[in-house]
Amino acid sequence: MSKLLLIIRLFLNDYYEKHPEVKQWTYAAQYEHLMSQAFALSDYYSREFTKLGINSFEIIANAQPLQQAWANENDAKGDFAQIVEAQLAKFKPNVLIFEHALFFDVQWIESLRSKITSLKLILGYCCSPFSSQQLNQFRVFDAVIVLLKIVFQRFQQ
Repeated sequence: MSKLLLIIRLFLNDYYEKHPEVKQWTYAAQYEHLMSQAFALSDYYSREFTKLGINSFEIIANAQPLQQAWANENDAKGDFAQIVEAQLAKFKPNVLIFEHALFFDVQWIESLRSKITSLKLILGYCCSPFSSQQLNQFRVFDAVIVLLKIVFQRFQQ
């Protein structure tokens, strides 16, 4: 069975202000509560891919309390990127989609190809205009998912 993992970057300030108690919960409880808020795309991708028989999961990379809970429960140490990398190593995805493609360092993304040996495909996601410098950052991905015709045209140039 294929495994797909999405790394999502949500805007969480309002969430944690409204629900400060969540920071003390387990990873599973925090994750479930966060996804139940139906913010942005929430768990849309993993839910729909799962319906298609694809084992999928979403990492909310910038949810620090959530990531810290995962690290504590899985004896993971290190900084933000090392914790995400530990999650990838545990899940062993075949496909990795970066919902916020420019949030991570290009060299770090490229290094995942050798560190996470299960990876076959790394995709980026772009739904807004970008600079020429950012365009070069997208080259680390095997393909980029776009939503707007103008963005698609810019990638074709």
